Amino acid sequence: LLNSSKDLKSLYEFSLLRGHFKASIYKQGKKIKFDKYSDVAVYVNSTSVNIKNELKDLPKNSYVGFVNPSNRRWHIVFWAILKAGFRPVLINERNNDEEINDLLNSNHIKKVISYKQLISNDHVILVEHIYSEKPVENYDNWADEVGFCTSGTEGKTKLCFYKGENIIYQVASAKQLPYINTDIMYTDYQGVYRNLALLPFSHIFGFVAVYLWSFFFNKAIVYPSHMT
Repeated sequence: LLNSSKDLKSLYEFSLLRGHFKASIYKQGKKIKFDKYSDVAVYVNSTSVNIKNELKDLPKNSYVGFVNPSNRRWHIVFWAILKAGFRPVLINERNNDEEINDLLNSNHIKKVISYKQLISNDHVILVEHIYSEKPVENYDNWADEVGFCTSGTEGKTKLCFYKGENIIYQVASAKQLPYINTDIMYTDYQGVYRNLALLPFSHIFGFVAVYLWSFFFNKAIVYPSHMT
């Protein structure tokens, strides 16, 4: 990975090399189901094509807000936004509509992909309208930056931006984790590793320590059907 072009496309493609591994475990009705990493590649590509079509009037590398709970669709849409050529700004779904709209407007973000309709916002694209699992011809037009929101505990929420290279170094710094800290990560020889999606992926810590490390090491993330 460190010998690659150090961008988010490289990180994504490197993480999909072991396609037969389980990526997501979730409950559908009364059944436990899973997506493999090879499934993720198909879903991301087809969803990216839909995003490209929905945002055809936006220039490449435009910022696009993304509001969604940390579920199995979150990482599909996240990578699909990047693959379609747009830079996702990750917004906590627990923020109310007024806070989300204020953040979007104050940062001149013209479009938002959201799991729900936002009050007083005519620029929402619903996740259910662009999410797809149908195989289509490959589409590549990668962007290479992600925006995160500060927690806002010390005042107004602000945005912080990370290039792909910044994120890759965050991942690379953890390469020894399975060997030196088995409380956090361990190898396949030491048993089945699964990570619970309890922290919001829209926050930098949840994104790196829960989602990205698991994705990079080809571990499965378990998505609870509810948080109670």
